[in-house]
Amino acid sequence: MTRVKNIVRLLFAAALLLPLAISAVQPAQRIVSLSPALTKQLYLLELSTCVVGITSYCPQPDNAAPIERIGSVVDPSLERILQLKPDLVISTPLASRKRMASLEALGINVVEFPPALSFAHIGEQFRQLGALTGKSELAQRIMREAGEQTQAVAAATANRQPKPRVFIQIGAKPLATAGPDSFINDLIEMAGGVNIVEDSTFRVYSREAVLAANPDCILIATMGLGGESEIAQWKRYEILSAAARDRIFMVDADRICSPTPLDFVQTLREVTAMLYPDAHTAEQP
Repeated sequence: MTRVKNIVRLLFAAALLLPLAISAVQPAQRIVSLSPALTKQLYLLELSTCVVGITSYCPQPDNAAPIERIGSVVDPSLERILQLKPDLVISTPLASRKRMASLEALGINVVEFPPALSFAHIGEQFRQLGALTGKSELAQRIMREAGEQTQAVAAATANRQPKPRVFIQIGAKPLATAGPDSFINDLIEMAGGVNIVEDSTFRVYSREAVLAANPDCILIATMGLGGESEIAQWKRYEILSAAARDRIFMVDADRICSPTPLDFVQTLREVTAMLYPDAHTAEQP
């Protein structure tokens, strides 16, 4: 529970660490987003009308006109981006550095967001988006609510023992998982579980290593029908505790791998219920 409390404290403290210069920048009015996770966060900040370009993998906002697709996360079209005349491009380390440098040379503000490594880091980036777009007050309010709800959910299982040992599968070919330096690990621990993977952030794993660790629960991140076949694959191993106890579950890959702060809270509730079916984690008003 000490680690969970520290995570929540860091989340609130991060607001004080944001560069003050960001808030002084003129709020962006025409935004191109090269990150599915950050695109969803822009929508949560009520900025769908300001988003003029997104990647092939980004979601479209509900009940709104289609947004221009400008290519992939890794290989966005410089020509399409320039045609949209953005005043802000939100990038990630995956995007072509050469193309991002070309945009900056033309006077376009390009802000790179590294992969979030913790729940606190998700909150820090969300507030930074709010500062860049004139939505600081809304971002702060959403993060206060998310922090309070996350703390309440974590408290429901804080004193439960023993903690179920969890393996989370975020890829099948190759088999991939999340290690301790990841926001997914935060989610597992806040839900009252213990991640069986003790090294790395995101890494390729092996079924043999999972069988040797013998987790109590397996979570499979999936957006399609592949999850059912993966459940069947794991159930073949009768010696596996998670299979013997029917503790293999599917979780939504989009929400668990590319979360907004509120996605994180919703997924946390779901995972907590999977690990502790009798836990009380009702929605907060």
